[in-house]
Amino acid sequence: MKAAEDASVATTESYTRPALDRLLDIALEISSEEARCAADFLLWWYDADAYGAINIKAVQARGPSIRHDIVLVFAWVINTPGLSPKALGYGEQFERIAQIWRPQDGRRNAIQTQPVRSE
Repeated sequence: MKAAEDASVATTESYTRPALDRLLDIALEISSEEARCAADFLLWWYDADAYGAINIKAVQARGPSIRHDIVLVFAWVINTPGLSPKALGYGEQFERIAQIWRPQDGRRNAIQTQPVRSE
């Protein structure tokens, strides 16, 4: 049974990791509602206590390809105990997303993405 489980995990990763890569690419675009949706989902997985939950209605309003990628990654996450962005080697990308989309969160030493206006 263990060999079958290992093969299933390998198969799952072969199509879910590309979905995760696509979501990361979208979230780093910082110029669209799709990017915000992808970032919200990824940051929820990364640290829901710090970054909050994902808005399901926002996901429903997106196109089918991003919804599909979110569903794939979500299923992978909930079915793989201990799976985390850092464990997969994505810690740096997730930190960058946090800096872009949650710059007010000092816990992450976030950088400002918009120029600060002096009055």
